[in-house]
Amino acid sequence: MNKSKSQKQEVQARIKACTDQKSKRLNLSHFCLAELPTELLELQWLEELDLGFCGLKYLPPWIGDFPNLKRLRLSGNFMEYVPDKISRLSHLEELELTWNGLKEFPPAIITLPNLKSLYLSRNYIKYVPDEISQLSHLEKLDLAWNQLKEFPPGIITLGELEYLALSKNKIQEIPSEISRLSQITRLDLRDNQITYLPKEICLLHQLVVLDISFNKIQDLPPEIENLRTLEELDIGANKIRHLPPEIGKLSKLKTLYINGNLIEYLPPTISQLTNLVKSDIEELAFLHKGLDGLTYLSRRQINRREINNRYTP
Repeated sequence: MNKSKSQKQEVQARIKACTDQKSKRLNLSHFCLAELPTELLELQWLEELDLGFCGLKYLPPWIGDFPNLKRLRLSGNFMEYVPDKISRLSHLEELELTWNGLKEFPPAIITLPNLKSLYLSRNYIKYVPDEISQLSHLEKLDLAWNQLKEFPPGIITLGELEYLALSKNKIQEIPSEISRLSQITRLDLRDNQITYLPKEICLLHQLVVLDISFNKIQDLPPEIENLRTLEELDIGANKIRHLPPEIGKLSKLKTLYINGNLIEYLPPTISQLTNLVKSDIEELAFLHKGLDGLTYLSRRQINRREINNRYTP
């Protein structure tokens, strides 16, 4: 029995088992599917459908005919567009389209009223329409590894957003209006072309993780002291020469990465970071002997990070 026939039989067996058991979940990921079997249409009760890494180049219009679907996983396929009929999935809460060939933000997604998680990383998207603001219940948005040249303005009004990933794009500027994302806890802006960090980012009082590494930032605003909930901060591989003394007021900070900058001096206040457990500060000390403030750190146990490949091209 050849592999293709074997896989087809396994797909049919899974569909039949789902039918017999009235299962709300169906996983067909990693099966090579030239097209979706029409037998799926009988599974109107499905709430979760995984079609990841199936080699799909397109979706049939009837993909929108699952009235109870809450999670749809389509990552790792070859789709260049998403059919408009997907907008019928009015109960959809999670949509994964990572690792596809999307060149545009799928407009049909805008009309999914209950969407909470949207994953679009590793595509070729250059522009996000302002209408994304209509996804008012969105909590997680991943647009990393695309071709964005600007911070999408429509994101600013997503008041329930908790996680935002825009790393590996070509963004040059962070708008001051970012302070409106009041529920953000994790913000990933790594590996862009950002030169300036607006002080308004320090008004994100729920922020726990901030990654702005691998940019072109030269200074940190002294207002950084207002990020009192921050536990992880990565500012590595920028053009920063000095850390503001106010960084010592980040009392909850557990992780701090600063290597790959032009820092020649550490403020003594850095010794106030008593909860710090992960840092590359020791590596910095090795590279720049005699830095002020290191005598404070030598009294504490700070784990050296394995950074052999972190700051190399």
